[in-house]
Amino acid sequence: MKTNSLSELKGYLIESPNYLSNLLFAIYFLLASPILLDISRDTGLDPGNLSLIFTLYTIGGITGQLTSVFYSRKFRRVHIIIASFIILIPITIILFFTYSLIMFYVLYFLAGYLLGIVWIQANANVFESKVKNKDRIITIALTFYPIGAVFAPMVASSIVNSSLQWRYIYVVLVGVILLVMALYLVITRKIKYAEGREKQKFGLKEIFHHKTKNLLLILISIAVIFYGISETVISTWSPTFFRMVRSFEVGQAGFVGSLFFISIIIGRIIVGSLAGKVRNTTIMTILASIAVISASFSLVIDSNTLIFVGIFFTGLGFSGLFPLLLSEGNKVFDKGKDLIATILFASGNLGISIAPFLTRAVSQYHLFLSVFLTVIFMAVLLVLVISQGVVKKTGYKNI
Repeated sequence: MKTNSLSELKGYLIESPNYLSNLLFAIYFLLASPILLDISRDTGLDPGNLSLIFTLYTIGGITGQLTSVFYSRKFRRVHIIIASFIILIPITIILFFTYSLIMFYVLYFLAGYLLGIVWIQANANVFESKVKNKDRIITIALTFYPIGAVFAPMVASSIVNSSLQWRYIYVVLVGVILLVMALYLVITRKIKYAEGREKQKFGLKEIFHHKTKNLLLILISIAVIFYGISETVISTWSPTFFRMVRSFEVGQAGFVGSLFFISIIIGRIIVGSLAGKVRNTTIMTILASIAVISASFSLVIDSNTLIFVGIFFTGLGFSGLFPLLLSEGNKVFDKGKDLIATILFASGNLGISIAPFLTRAVSQYHLFLSVFLTVIFMAVLLVLVISQGVVKKTGYKNI
């Protein structure tokens, strides 16, 4: 019994480089976020124009995710990941010396592109790991993104507050890249994933030949898009809403985003312990219901303390939805795992990209409705989750 437990623990631990790739994606994205004014003062660049580096990073990430599957046709995933890191290091070093806005744009796009490739390759490894409880390991892997989202602003602020130049955030990034790359060389290089069949170049007709499976993938992909919209609205737009409508101070507004991601981390730990013991549809239905109720409560209540309570439970509701949706999508198809991973992750990023445009458009007409979008899209996601469960019960038996 102890041998089996140790073997199972080892299965989780050897995927550490893949977990840390998700952490790196978040850190690279958010490290400059709290110090844009410091970068602006030093470079003379307008903060508004400079903030577009986050958009270009996201666009690069989506592009990398969409093209990642083509590299998988010819090369092993670990080689793709290491090559991406090798290219990423000089890009990050150049950012240390950059003063040009165009260079910031280009370099952040390229960094996003490379880490988008790594994201797909790393999580495809997790999908095909030897761990049997895929729900749990996918939840663990994706928990590292919010961990990075929580710690990145703290690291950047610490660097600036310790009288170091803001440019040293890129020294930190190079160090993290080298660490993760070293772990891939030492650990992942020796692991044999079942990725050989991906190079057989399955045709789309061969992968998507079953109507019920295709319907499930469509429902899950739309749910992932709506999740991306809902999460982005609550994590990026709600702090501004609370400052404008509830008169939050800057620190209080910033705490909303941090609290949201901290509760997501806590929630994913809880969901990870339940994964494999309770049906995914049941867990997701409960979580989406909690998210809808808690988000609605936090947006209409006047008490600051109760708003924080509502945000905390909103994060708990959001916590397991993304990893469990990905796990469900991964289970649907036996072939084309890289392609399925690409579709699902690109769907999430599509939602993230759409959210700012939606909030901007709606806020011009109705401020409250612009942040209430998170409740609307989460409610639709709840319907999609229930619909997915119905499809599995009725049509999936014939597969």
